Amino acid sequence: MIKICYIDAMGHPITYRERSKSIPWWQIDFGDEARLAVLRAIEARSFSMGSAVTEMESCFAQLLDVKHCIAVTNGTSALLLSLLALEIQPDDEVIIQDRTWIAAANAVRLIRATVKLADVQSPPLLAPNLTKPPLASIDSIRNLITPKTKAIIVSHMNGRVFSQLEIESLQSLNIPIVEDSAQAFGSRDASGKCLGTIFQIGCFSLAMTKLISAGQGGFVVTNDEYLAKKMRLARLQGVEQVFDPAWGIQGFNLRMTDLHASIALSQIKRIDEILNRQKRVLRIYDENLDNESEVSMVREGKGAVEIGPYVECAVKNRKPLLNWLSNNGVEARPFYPNIASAKHVNISGCRTPNAELWGVHGLYLPSGPGISDDEIRTVCQIINQFSSIDKTESTTTL
Repeated sequence: MIKICYIDAMGHPITYRERSKSIPWWQIDFGDEARLAVLRAIEARSFSMGSAVTEMESCFAQLLDVKHCIAVTNGTSALLLSLLALEIQPDDEVIIQDRTWIAAANAVRLIRATVKLADVQSPPLLAPNLTKPPLASIDSIRNLITPKTKAIIVSHMNGRVFSQLEIESLQSLNIPIVEDSAQAFGSRDASGKCLGTIFQIGCFSLAMTKLISAGQGGFVVTNDEYLAKKMRLARLQGVEQVFDPAWGIQGFNLRMTDLHASIALSQIKRIDEILNRQKRVLRIYDENLDNESEVSMVREGKGAVEIGPYVECAVKNRKPLLNWLSNNGVEARPFYPNIASAKHVNISGCRTPNAELWGVHGLYLPSGPGISDDEIRTVCQIINQFSSIDKTESTTTL
């Protein structure tokens, strides 16, 4: 019998008592095989960039049908490594979308390049069953391009993907494109190509709140031999080996540990089970939320397969719903702030009205392959109840 260990979004175990009190925002189970895999790595005295890392790189390269996979410490390191390989210099411009995790902007600023923010597509926000995902606007990207533009980072938020026409439009720009696929492992575009392998470099995360997780970690993929060689060097302070190094290119210590790689390998073995479970999570939400609900689910983009780790929705009045869910033992999270709100990113004159709408109305509901069917139905029941009550009443719990 597999003993399931429930983990919260910070990586801390959740006891049965704690779990019975509320429904956490994120739940994942590693199973006993992950613990045994780590023990095997320890017993083999394989701790850093050993056989487990090599095996993990090979497995992900095969799964994604790509030539090169380079394991790193986390998804942010993957983005940084990609920019180093593309030789982005201080004062170069890198375009990213305003609706993404802050890691993309931080990676650009770490090498002192300039962040240019693109808006996202304008969706029929808050229209039941019609709310489209907030992917980058191709027109907005085009309008930001200058002679200083040396790279574009597109984020496949929650496994969403552009249409083939939009992909071709991006490719026609003749500017290196990095795919932030941290939330997109398992998703494919309309042609069946894995997200993260469409453009020059794809960046992935194995953090706690990903479907395939190692607790922490990440990796970069590419089909370009030259870029792969540069990224392997930059991952190890710019040298080929540490015993008798010759200082080469600029780099960092971005090496992944075998302990984390061992956990990732244990999860790769369960990949079909995990992805099918997440599909069921999304399906149960879809079946149990009332059409009259004040919550509009974010629908798929243009991909053949889109399976993100999160349950995204748009809400007319987010704060009252968040309070209602919290008071009824449900942990939900607002969409994270737009990049434009980060003062350290040093952006001036930015205007991204569609992204601002998502920042106000977006909400993540409880998710993860560890959440139970009954918990999802309970969340839906609480949301449906909220939608039906008279908002002038001072009701706080069911």
